[in-house]
Amino acid sequence: MQFNEINLEFVVLNEYLFPNTFMRKGGFSLQKMVMMNRIGVTFWNIKASFYYSIRSLPPFKKVLKQEISHLKMLMKQASLSPMKVLDVGMGVGSTLEIFPEGARIIGLDHAYDMIWKSRDKKKVIGVVGNAQYLPFQNHVVPFVSAVGFTEYLFNKETFLDEVKRIIRSDGHFLVTIAPPGFFNFLRHFFGHRIYPIRAEAWESLVAQRGFSCIGKTRTWLQQQHLFIRKEVPIS
Repeated sequence: MQFNEINLEFVVLNEYLFPNTFMRKGGFSLQKMVMMNRIGVTFWNIKASFYYSIRSLPPFKKVLKQEISHLKMLMKQASLSPMKVLDVGMGVGSTLEIFPEGARIIGLDHAYDMIWKSRDKKKVIGVVGNAQYLPFQNHVVPFVSAVGFTEYLFNKETFLDEVKRIIRSDGHFLVTIAPPGFFNFLRHFFGHRIYPIRAEAWESLVAQRGFSCIGKTRTWLQQQHLFIRKEVPIS
């Protein structure tokens, strides 16, 4: 497959991305980075081929439906119009339906095949990138989401520092965590290793970076938070 045959909108947006670079550290071009992900097949690229099928099974589908319902409740507290969203760890796009019609969505994932599988969910601008080196300029993103993602990060602080760097001073941050518990312990046997964190510890880490929690809910496997950034950015 040639790069220009991709049926997603892989573009560099001047108002968001660092000009002529794909990752803030490394200086890869967009095309080179995508090709590197196609050649170096990762666990998640392999998993992309059957990930949606697994999530469609009755028990997993019920869990996903509950999580989406709770996320939609939180979204009602973030009335942004028109909405521009950066969805970090988008995967195959299982939760993109929480965003309103007409939202401009940039979906970032480190696995090219995950982004490719998302093409039937909503129109997104797909970016292959590293969540700990987000390829965006300072204070330009009004809304950041990270759903079903942070549990795979061992170093959560670096990711939060990047969110703080790119988000606007009044931006919203919708995020889920996996608290320690029996069901999340079982996830170690069904896929990638996860790193649970207690809600109190997570909220403290986010608060240290100038965010206030304006809403939170809980489902079987996740706790969902909506934060707003109040701190005035320093250039």
